[in-house]
Amino acid sequence: MTGNPAPFELRRNGALLASFPVNVVGQHPGLFTLDSSGAGQLAALNQDGAVNRAANPASAGTAVVLFATGLGAMTPAPSDGSQPSQALNQPVAKYQAAVNGHEAAIEYIGNAPTLVEGVVQINVRLPDPVPPLPGTPGIAFVSIFTDGGGGGTYGSIAVR
Repeated sequence: MTGNPAPFELRRNGALLASFPVNVVGQHPGLFTLDSSGAGQLAALNQDGAVNRAANPASAGTAVVLFATGLGAMTPAPSDGSQPSQALNQPVAKYQAAVNGHEAAIEYIGNAPTLVEGVVQINVRLPDPVPPLPGTPGIAFVSIFTDGGGGGTYGSIAVR
């Protein structure tokens, strides 16, 4: 059904309020941000578990923990709305990461322990040194995207 419109019905107490087609895609990743806007500073944890901010930047060569949703089907398939079990659910689609446009290693991508299924934790190892971007000292842009070109997302973190 991916890529084809699917019927969507909005109902209240069994009464049809609206019906319209929606496009269905296999994945459309999004990274969580500190202000919940979906733009700017990512909701990221530094390797020591502290929240990544300008006052507490990540060091080059360390791992940062990002949180995402919309990564598509997971294997094994989890139960919607449940908390992760012992099994590590991972996206079926293969993902890559980049920091300021340079490849970065994804060390873990899968369910986020203690959070609801659908929230995916992504541990990304920052390059050492972090490739600079002109005009953005102390900021790095992290992007997550699928191998097959099925979409991607990005946001910023504080680095030193």
